[in-house]
Amino acid sequence: MKIAVIGSGISGLVTAFLAQESGHEVHLFEKGNYFGGHSNTIEIDDGKSRFWADTGFLVHNPKTYPNLIQLLEILSVKTIESQMTLSVQILNENIEWGGTDLGTLFAQKLNLIRPKFYRMIFELLRFNRMAPQLLVGLQGDARKTLGELLTEHHFSQEVRDWYLVPMAAAVWSTPANKILDFPASTFLQFCMNHNLLQVDGRPTWRTIEGGSREYVRRIVDRIVHRYLNANILSVRRESGRVELKTAAGVFWFDRVVFASHADQTRKLLIDQDAQESEILASFNFQKIVPLYTQIQVCCHSDKSYGPLGITRPRKMPTKSA
Repeated sequence: MKIAVIGSGISGLVTAFLAQESGHEVHLFEKGNYFGGHSNTIEIDDGKSRFWADTGFLVHNPKTYPNLIQLLEILSVKTIESQMTLSVQILNENIEWGGTDLGTLFAQKLNLIRPKFYRMIFELLRFNRMAPQLLVGLQGDARKTLGELLTEHHFSQEVRDWYLVPMAAAVWSTPANKILDFPASTFLQFCMNHNLLQVDGRPTWRTIEGGSREYVRRIVDRIVHRYLNANILSVRRESGRVELKTAAGVFWFDRVVFASHADQTRKLLIDQDAQESEILASFNFQKIVPLYTQIQVCCHSDKSYGPLGITRPRKMPTKSA
């Protein structure tokens, strides 16, 4: 079959790769100027050294990502051990802590004599311990929010604001003031799947050597028909085939796979039925905080958190990308 794949994020890339490996003629369309979507690696040069950083997909582990690991093995992509830790600073409450070990937990010495901090620790452990039972109780209840769950089970403001909200906001790149509206069952299931709610026995996290661009490049190199800056105007079905209209002309395919965001898909697919329209209209989106390329700020005032030699906050970045 002749198949078009719209979007070159991880979903689109893997779909195009597997379809072509199965003998189909695949055409990969990307509206941006690079392939990979959120799987994007940038080079950073601070004047003294150069290093890479992933702006989207960062780490994985064998338990949660078996299919990804199989794909990386097929592509001969090397991985290295990494860490996934959490550190928190809340300026208006003068609270700082990190989750790596006892040293980072009490890097801010005030925490040693702060009763509220010990309350957070004890309730953190209580929440982790109760999580499996809470999830069972939420089966079939997708409406109850995380905020409602915490209130119902009398969790303190400290464990909520100093641990759960910052952790969830970091994982989902979501504003902190929206986290408590998150479905409680989704939050718990994700955290348990990734072993985030336990102190011991956490998985060994790994990252791709050279960044996610390595597997993006190896997949893209295998796709014969691939197009950047593709301006797709519309998609419609007719007589068992699919018309894909672009600024460059009209093309026909046996199948078209949308590997794009729901709002983008909704704009392109002009012959949606009622069910398709309802599903595509149900997704909400938000802007992501930009990546700063001129770092002139230290997030934490304690040297145990910040870069070597920086022990106090500095002015905010002057340039972003």
